[in-house]
Amino acid sequence: MFRRSGVLGLGVAVAFVLVAGTGVAEAFDAHGSVRQVYATGLAPKAKASLVKGGHKLQTRRADGLGGLLFRNVKPGRGYRVRLAKGGAKSGRLRVISTRPAPPSTTVYDQSIASSGYSYLTTRDGTQLAIDVHPPQDLGGMLPAGVDPQDLAKLLHGTGEACIAFDNEQQPVLEPTPHGLAYPPRRPGM
Repeated sequence: MFRRSGVLGLGVAVAFVLVAGTGVAEAFDAHGSVRQVYATGLAPKAKASLVKGGHKLQTRRADGLGGLLFRNVKPGRGYRVRLAKGGAKSGRLRVISTRPAPPSTTVYDQSIASSGYSYLTTRDGTQLAIDVHPPQDLGGMLPAGVDPQDLAKLLHGTGEACIAFDNEQQPVLEPTPHGLAYPPRRPGM
């Protein structure tokens, strides 16, 4: 029994040395976004460069948690993040523009739960955690005098509404062609 565990221990040690001796860098994640590229999972303070077509465009150091961000990146394809001194590199990345339309409308085909906690994918592929509350859950968030059921009926019919104030400074619901608007400030506020 002692002999087997000794052989197993020796095998693990040899495997560790072989892996450590190959010079394989730690894996990291890199993503293109809207006029920027970010990387996570790097070693703290690791030096990395944004490259495209063999040209080094920007060089940065990761923060203490192993993340870094390259800003003001021209929209396009073929960017990569490469660790310093010939280290590991990311796959090819795409940087998108600030134009309001996404590069693909398939982002609109995702299903989102009608209530509760889930994730939403943005046009650049970022996953956002969301907590959906149907209109009846808005009671504590609405100004006094606005009935959540009235808001639900208005939203169900048109999909758009805003809260305004009448001449007596009472909140009222109004449909709007521009989506849900923030309530205007009451006079004197």
